[in-house]
Amino acid sequence: MVFVYVLISTEKDSYFEQAFLSISSLKQVSSDAKINLLVDKATYATFVGVRKKIVEMVSNIIIIDIPSTFPQVDKSRFIKTSMYKYVDESFLFIDCDTIICDALTKMNTDCLLGAVLDVHVPISQHSQRKTIYKRNKLCNFAEANQSEFHYNSGVLYVQKAKQCEKFFDLWHKLWLYTREKGISIDQISFNQANALLENMITPLTGDWNCQIMRGGIKYLSNAKIIHYFSSTKFTKGSSTYAIDDSVYDVIKKTGTINEKIEKLIKNPKNAFYDGVSIISSDIPTGLLCTKIFKVLVFLYQNRPPKIKIFSNIKTLRLRNH
Repeated sequence: MVFVYVLISTEKDSYFEQAFLSISSLKQVSSDAKINLLVDKATYATFVGVRKKIVEMVSNIIIIDIPSTFPQVDKSRFIKTSMYKYVDESFLFIDCDTIICDALTKMNTDCLLGAVLDVHVPISQHSQRKTIYKRNKLCNFAEANQSEFHYNSGVLYVQKAKQCEKFFDLWHKLWLYTREKGISIDQISFNQANALLENMITPLTGDWNCQIMRGGIKYLSNAKIIHYFSSTKFTKGSSTYAIDDSVYDVIKKTGTINEKIEKLIKNPKNAFYDGVSIISSDIPTGLLCTKIFKVLVFLYQNRPPKIKIFSNIKTLRLRNH
């Protein structure tokens, strides 16, 4: 089995550094891992200087032609939704914002296409289900809205088979369609393709894609892949998980990992900042997705005095009652 990464990056972002870190962690647990890196011409042209080492870390670099009018984030999804035709054997696709914790063996190779549920729960329990339903409705994806399953596309096991070729052809077409509707994320089209093809995706256990910031605590102890979500809202490039801009900056400047980073990827299940807490089940996770919560986080990060005034007002009201 080959491992597949998709990378679109310039020197101004941190996507290269995320990929470098994930591939480094994979090589730590499987030094002979066969890795295919799918890129566009512009990204490949940056593999010089401190970025050159990644060429030695992977088995193959496959350069894909992409419409030049596409913005950077869409170029990545263009490749991802069509990657099947660029890989000659069964593969495990891995998002760049991941850390590999264990040898990626004992995969259920009886399945054609495997994925883990998004945030590890059925859609009926998903904190973003209203947004998902709304996007499906906008795209006339009635089939996806009737499904109880909404899968995360960050880690995918894909067999080299006609059925998977059909899936990826459909996924790519549906993604191009949702992009025209203003929805460039790939999971809406991914799950619609699954619904149209009679739910051909086989659920993988959560340890294959432990979404650590989104319901993955239950699977952390046995995690094979930690998906730490670099794009988590409100984090400003950091999070409770100790992979942040300070880590990326080291790789960006030196093109390698130092002793501190090596310690992180050797012990990824302990890579949390001090003081991290688990939110009580008494607090509905849906609250964290509301607009008022987003406003409070913004104020806390950018306007501390206003938050202090707000807290004082709240304290006074409680005392008066």
